[in-house]
Amino acid sequence: MKVPSSFPLPITVGDLLTHTSGLDEIRPGTQAPSEAEVLGLSEFLKTRLERVRPPGTTISYSTYGTTLGGELVEEVTERPFEEYLRENVWSPLAMTRTSIRVPAALAEDLAMGYEREKDALVPQAWEWYHTTPASSINSTAVDMAHYMIALLEEGRYGSQAILTPETVRAMQRQQRTMHPLIPGVTYGLWEDFVGSLRVIEHGGNMAGFSALMVLVPSERAGFFVVGQLEGSKLRDTVKQAVLETLFPAARTRLPAPTAPKDFAKRAAAFTGRYAPSSSCHTCEPRSVPYILEVKADDEGLLFTGSKWIETAPLLFERKDGTGYICFQTDAKGNVVSLHAGSYWNFEKLN
Repeated sequence: MKVPSSFPLPITVGDLLTHTSGLDEIRPGTQAPSEAEVLGLSEFLKTRLERVRPPGTTISYSTYGTTLGGELVEEVTERPFEEYLRENVWSPLAMTRTSIRVPAALAEDLAMGYEREKDALVPQAWEWYHTTPASSINSTAVDMAHYMIALLEEGRYGSQAILTPETVRAMQRQQRTMHPLIPGVTYGLWEDFVGSLRVIEHGGNMAGFSALMVLVPSERAGFFVVGQLEGSKLRDTVKQAVLETLFPAARTRLPAPTAPKDFAKRAAAFTGRYAPSSSCHTCEPRSVPYILEVKADDEGLLFTGSKWIETAPLLFERKDGTGYICFQTDAKGNVVSLHAGSYWNFEKLN
């Protein structure tokens, strides 16, 4: 697989694992109409790799980066991606009900996904993806527990080891962040700070379902939440409740910020419309799933129902003491991006 030489620096495996490859998030087109029409990874990617920023500079959720990582596994191992996972991850961890293409023996056991339409719950059709490494693993809560135990026990589940302790530590360690005070990304997992408790996690969405795996490495603990409705907030509510109930550190708050008296003079530099950095830049017209509108009053910035107080140049603390956001500027000093941690990164449109 040849990646376009749009920028001087090549894309590394580390860039793929930390969502900093700079590949465009081209949508729609990642789904196939049917199982029979799912393309091989190489065939699908050969016309859809577009580089929109230098690698290693911006954390931006990348379906294509993860898919390219899966294609790289196929090139190196000379076997299909699912076969590699089955032999090297699922089988050693006794994940007997995990797959990409569901075997006939398990077809009758598949859960049905639902979405709410007015007052009704409507069954959702199964989704098939060309981007299987990023989109298409089907599993159970028990199998996911085996996987989580391996990540919390230095790569081991029972007598089987799928990773070295050094690799697991790399997967748990922050590899990239947009600011030292906001969550970043590990190799393959997202970071979050809940109070003073650090967690690493990964979620997933598809029609009718939403899921979230949460690990607390310092406590050798974790949990997995899955439910109906794509994009449901249930997993976030459960996450917060479980962490605050079990771990006192999750209930701590930052010191209350004090608003600068002269903030109103700088407010206009930050206000405006922002688009997710993971929106499609090469689509015509540019495909933006939603707009983040940042407003201000004399005290601070306002968006998503929260107020943010300036505590340092380009750094703001949430007024309730639950976290930070940061901004970045271009060579002329103009604000060009907003970063709220993990995959929440935005580019200023005006």
